[in-house]
Amino acid sequence: MQLFSKTVLAALFAVSLFACSPAVYVESSNNINLSQYKTFQWVQTSATQTGDQNTSAFGAEAVRNTVRTELQNRGLQEISNNPDLLVTYDILVEKGTERRSDPVYTQPMTRFFYNPFMRRWAPVYYPSQFAGYDTYSVPVREGTLTLTLLDAKTDKAVWQGWTTDRLDTRRFTTRDLEKNTRNILRKLR
Repeated sequence: MQLFSKTVLAALFAVSLFACSPAVYVESSNNINLSQYKTFQWVQTSATQTGDQNTSAFGAEAVRNTVRTELQNRGLQEISNNPDLLVTYDILVEKGTERRSDPVYTQPMTRFFYNPFMRRWAPVYYPSQFAGYDTYSVPVREGTLTLTLLDAKTDKAVWQGWTTDRLDTRRFTTRDLEKNTRNILRKLR
């Protein structure tokens, strides 16, 4: 019985952990089978050449290491000349606003009325009541991580995955990038 309860508790923890992760979106070519690729190479984009301003100092390295590990676990080998697959990533951090609504209630109060027949003061309690919503805008930062796999011969995208996550800081942290990269690569088939 104790083993059963620990198993159920672990399963609930795993489900709640995955439920908190942001949604991952994937697009791929219909006629492409990713198992036909055996080697990959990183592509330098203009953002990665000039230094990405949307990551921490070690963010780019975290993305590269996570992608490298996942692709090597799938049987792909990283080479420097004549690869089958080109790999690139893009990080975008945007400022935006989010509308929030908080319920508003009236203040509870007690009023006293004089009853002339009883010649007494009687208290009447008025509980708080729902008065509507207070709607306001809050500034937020959202970061989007996009991974793209390109066919080296045709230079066309064969697979692309992306996710958007709310950021607590001005930039993506290493931990956020590793987590989001793993979430994207789970969808790679």
